[in-house]
Amino acid sequence: MYGGEISRRTMDSLIKSGAFDSISPNRRQLLQAYGPIMEELERSHKNNLEGQLDLFSLSPEEGDQKPASAYVLPQAVDFTQAERLAMEKEVTGIYVSGHPLLEYRPLMERIQADSLARLLEDAKEQGTALDGKALKLVGILTEPRTKMTKNNETMAFAKLEDLTASCGLIIFPRVCQQVRALVREGQVVVVKGRASVREEEEPKVIVDAMVVPAEYRDAPDSSAPVIARQAPLASGYPRTSPLPGPVKGSPVQGGQMRKALYLRVEGRESPAFQKAQQILLVFEGTTPVYFYLQSEKKYLKAPQGMWVEPNEPMLRELRRVLGEGNVVFKNIS
Repeated sequence: MYGGEISRRTMDSLIKSGAFDSISPNRRQLLQAYGPIMEELERSHKNNLEGQLDLFSLSPEEGDQKPASAYVLPQAVDFTQAERLAMEKEVTGIYVSGHPLLEYRPLMERIQADSLARLLEDAKEQGTALDGKALKLVGILTEPRTKMTKNNETMAFAKLEDLTASCGLIIFPRVCQQVRALVREGQVVVVKGRASVREEEEPKVIVDAMVVPAEYRDAPDSSAPVIARQAPLASGYPRTSPLPGPVKGSPVQGGQMRKALYLRVEGRESPAFQKAQQILLVFEGTTPVYFYLQSEKKYLKAPQGMWVEPNEPMLRELRRVLGEGNVVFKNIS
């Protein structure tokens, strides 16, 4: 094995992938030793080619060097299992000797975590009917990235990989502010969220809460809040018009007409009404929100805790859930 036959980078990758584990399971030893061993082999090979392998031509320094066959591996503490798995994923794209999530299987069973493979399969079969389904997942974050919204807020994207498959995550600004420190490559997390299934797009998960497994074990009920349902909204202004319109009698601030967000839904128990409330909670702000209930032909004014800071990602998501004509952002008369 000489420098012309195999490169040092190749050797490095082979060691990290575990190709020599049957020879020596201590990968740190091998990574520290293969450089000097290859140098000795290259030197020996060169001497042979030049006909210089002669007892009388060796210098004292060369004579003191050990032959490669007698090389003793240096003493070194091996990498942790997590480090070994990370190396395998780095050089091969897969985990070879195990999986980082195997130790969390008891947690997955205890909390009845959803399977990403099942989510992707159900999305193919049910399509958009699966949109908004509540999910509880345990997985590893990969390919994290952040993006600034038009309101200069940070949202994040990543992939979540469990033991069965991987799926994209969307973390809107309000949640991102709380969990940003966790959004990093290789982080194991417990995610509470909901499916986002749109036509001609890969299914994704919108994150409502995210914690590390240790925190979830310590406080499974409080560390990852669920915001699926809220208290009933206060009654608003009755109307009979089919489209949300300006609500009279609202204050004018600073001499300018104040704006509000109007959302039309079928009724209080409709899935779209619940999904819309979940979206609003992500974009906390000072703009009032009014729901128009078609079944009751009246408006409900959202509590102040559900008022928003309008932005394009939020409006786009609301239009997707409620329909293009059921989301109106306009002045209050």
